[in-house]
Amino acid sequence: MQILNDRLVAFLDVLGFSKLLTTLPLQDVHEKYSGFIDQAKTTTFYQTIGDNTGRTNFAFAQFLSDSLVVVSNEIDDVYNVNSFIAAIHFLLEIGFTSNLPLRGAVGHGDFLIDENRNIFLSQRLPELVELEKCQEWTGCVILESCEELILNSIFGKCQRSDFTNIQIRNSQIHLVDVPLKKESRKMFAINFLFF
Repeated sequence: MQILNDRLVAFLDVLGFSKLLTTLPLQDVHEKYSGFIDQAKTTTFYQTIGDNTGRTNFAFAQFLSDSLVVVSNEIDDVYNVNSFIAAIHFLLEIGFTSNLPLRGAVGHGDFLIDENRNIFLSQRLPELVELEKCQEWTGCVILESCEELILNSIFGKCQRSDFTNIQIRNSQIHLVDVPLKKESRKMFAINFLFF
C-alpha cells in the first residue's frame, strides 16, 4: 500500500459511452476506445515532453470502464503542477479528436493505492465524480480548493480577481461560466481547444 499525500487528483469521464455500447457492435466500441487509451497512455502517461530527467506527468493513472483517474506528482514542484494540467489538456484534446469527449474535474487531496488488490481511494473522488455529473458541457473544471495552487504554478503570484477582465486566449486555464444542470457557476476550466 502507498499513500500519495497532498496531490492534485482528476476524474474524467467519456461522454456518450453508454450510447456507443447500445448502437455499435462491441468490437467496434473496443477498437475505438482501445485506440484512444493507447494514444492517451503513449502521449500523456509517461515521460513529459521536453524533460530529460525521466519525470512523468502522473504519479498514478488508471482507466476504469469509461472513466479515468489521474494523480499528480508532488505539487511543491511547479513543473509537476504544470505538466499535470498540460497532460489533462492533451487528454481532453485526444478525446475530442477521437469522438470520445471527456468531462471532469480536478481537486486536491491524498490518494491511497493498493496495487495488490487494485484498490485506490481518495477523499476527493466522490466530490469530483459528483461535479463531473453536474456539468452540461465537454471540459474539465478546477475545484476552488486547488485553484490558487494551480494559478500560482501557471501564472506566478495571482488571484481569481486577476481573471475577471483580462484572459489570454491561449492560457492553459480560463475563468468561465460553467454550465451546470441547475445553474451556471464561474469556475476555472482547462482550456483544451487552444491547439
